[in-house]
Amino acid sequence: IKDCFKYKFNTIVGYPGTGKTTIMNFVIKTLKKYYGKKYSICIMAPTGQAVNTLKSRSEIKPDLVGTIHKLTNVVFYNLINQDENTINNYFKMENEQNQEPDIIICDESSMINSILFNKLLHYCEIFGNKLILIGDNNQLPAIGHGDILNSIINSKLFNVNKLTIIKRQNGHIPKMIKQINQNNITVSDFDNKTLKRLAIKKFRTKSDIQWKYLQSFITKYKLNANNTQFLSPQSNRKDENKEDKIFSFINLNKHLQKVFNSNLNDINKHIPMPFMNAYYDYKFIVG
Repeated sequence: IKDCFKYKFNTIVGYPGTGKTTIMNFVIKTLKKYYGKKYSICIMAPTGQAVNTLKSRSEIKPDLVGTIHKLTNVVFYNLINQDENTINNYFKMENEQNQEPDIIICDESSMINSILFNKLLHYCEIFGNKLILIGDNNQLPAIGHGDILNSIINSKLFNVNKLTIIKRQNGHIPKMIKQINQNNITVSDFDNKTLKRLAIKKFRTKSDIQWKYLQSFITKYKLNANNTQFLSPQSNRKDENKEDKIFSFINLNKHLQKVFNSNLNDINKHIPMPFMNAYYDYKFIVG
């Protein structure tokens, strides 16, 4: 926490549940208490979902909040160039203050690519603000070129705070998180309570997902859109073999839609074609 005030550029990395968000909230509250309303605080993240999570966890509403793309491509640009119509429309819509940030806090920094980071640094130089990067260098990498967070850590040129004690979860999960990140997990580590290891053969036929088994699995464990995330490490590239494509995100999504989206057929019938994009053999609604 002291380093966030001491350094103009600081990085905080740690596993999930180590207190990164708690530190962010304390820093924001302290700055607002000491400097008052005139001190402008900006928080950002690479994705809309991450931004929504930031908003829900922030104890004090920041002056600027949004995705890195929106802030660096639209908001910051218009603040500098004083495009009054665009600025006023944005701040009226977001109910935020129209002033340059004194500090920028960026969450999920592992997902920032080199192009976005270059834009961010460009505006930091203009604003003269503090910059705090928060993230987990073992989580999702950048979409695009550049491994910015790990490059900062490995360079040893900048101050980096590493949080290692997991405080949000108890029991078996903290141990498993560390072992997974260290590539040091074995079959015996699964306790079949907090973590289960299931044979993939049960979920597949020779050419596709075993639909009935997947459906019974979802029903048995009462999985729904609010308590479950399905992650697939595979896409649907042409150079992948047929077995890999069975659990590609496209094929998995097709089967999960049957369970979780009961209006799928109605949507396909009523959405006008200009608002739908075709990708492989599937349609995705825009917006």
